[in-house]
Amino acid sequence: MDSAATAQAFRKWRGSTHHYVAASYLDVHRSRARALYVASWQRSGSTWLAQIVASMPGTRLVYEPANVRQRLFKRGEPRALTFPLIGPGARFDDGAVLSKALDGSLRSPWVNLEVPSHRSVRRVVKDVRTIPVLPWMAGTFPEVPMVLLLRHPVAVAHSIIELGWIPDPDGLAADGRHGDDPGFRHDLRQRALLDEVALWSAHHGWAMSHPASARIHVMFYEDLVKQTTVEIERLQAYLAGFHPVWSTWAPDPDAAGRPSATSFRRQEGTPSEWIDNWSGAYDPATLEQVQRIIEAEHLSSLYSLAPTPLITADSALDAVRRAAR
Repeated sequence: MDSAATAQAFRKWRGSTHHYVAASYLDVHRSRARALYVASWQRSGSTWLAQIVASMPGTRLVYEPANVRQRLFKRGEPRALTFPLIGPGARFDDGAVLSKALDGSLRSPWVNLEVPSHRSVRRVVKDVRTIPVLPWMAGTFPEVPMVLLLRHPVAVAHSIIELGWIPDPDGLAADGRHGDDPGFRHDLRQRALLDEVALWSAHHGWAMSHPASARIHVMFYEDLVKQTTVEIERLQAYLAGFHPVWSTWAPDPDAAGRPSATSFRRQEGTPSEWIDNWSGAYDPATLEQVQRIIEAEHLSSLYSLAPTPLITADSALDAVRRAAR
């Protein structure tokens, strides 16, 4: 059997046995306090951060459990159905699945996509749909350390647009214009950017201004790229206040240099280019509207039309809460 046929046979075998592999991981510690929860928007670096955390032996990576109940398993699909804004004490139908993810009892091929540890003493759970329910998470699971990873909303939206994950947002094709029309594509990108930034801003403004979110550890993607060691040390200091299993956590020093499993561009360019890949891609009038959207949701202390954050991550939650008063 040649190499191509061998590879094809292996892929067929792996697909047929995936559900058995998912059940074979040894994750017997049922304390939710052994979990670290990482929440972000899509295309914000959460897979990269989670892989850094999981690089220490004995750390399982639980991948996007918020997608499981509604079976949102295709790239870009999770953003097609957003959660409502939910605070502590409210009903949340997907809460049971997230609780199982945190205590290690959730079994699904999807959550094990990123090859978790086979003998886990701790776990990192990452999601890209739960910003609007982050206050609920923080209030419901006080024993769980939680990280909110932020990336500039224009950079996030630009990445989503570049990947083709946004459909025609305002029916711009209704007048008979087609995707090969440069004018149509231009108008579609401007509108798509504004729609994505508006949704990002509404959800983050709500979550960050809620009192229940005060205990969450904020990290900026831009800081993680430019000063990785400093940001990991900040995370270690935060985790030291939780379950003792986190007091010994130390990631593989080489983990940060590896592109994440969901990265499409990390092998190209420089860190500065990873941070700012959108300047000049949109009309000035569109970016002015972006700034107004950010301001309306009390987030202008975090980001302007410059590509990097305006303040430190440690002061982010207080700044948003003050602006929202």
